[in-house]
Amino acid sequence: MGLRSPVAVWAAAAALSLGVSPVLAPTTSLTISGARFLGREKEAGPIEVGKSGDFIVLNQDILKLADEGHAEDIRNTGLLETWFMGKRVYVSNVRKPNAKRG
Repeated sequence: MGLRSPVAVWAAAAALSLGVSPVLAPTTSLTISGARFLGREKEAGPIEVGKSGDFIVLNQDILKLADEGHAEDIRNTGLLETWFMGKRVYVSNVRKPNAKRG
């Protein structure tokens, strides 16, 4: 589900209406709000015991970037791993962010 899908747009708007930050809203929309919209909140959404265990590992902290005034560097974020149903299904060789901050 991409950020341009109707579900993601609705979920992002819902997250923003609940006071979630603009940087966290897309993440929330694709996890917690997305699961709720699809009626799967009992099996997916936030990372909790008994839920599906789907998540990604990034090469930099996108929330910290935003908090420190470097939100524009989020576009340089690389995907390191993808986990689905508690199992690693993808591993990348990307390790360091492309952007250099002074």
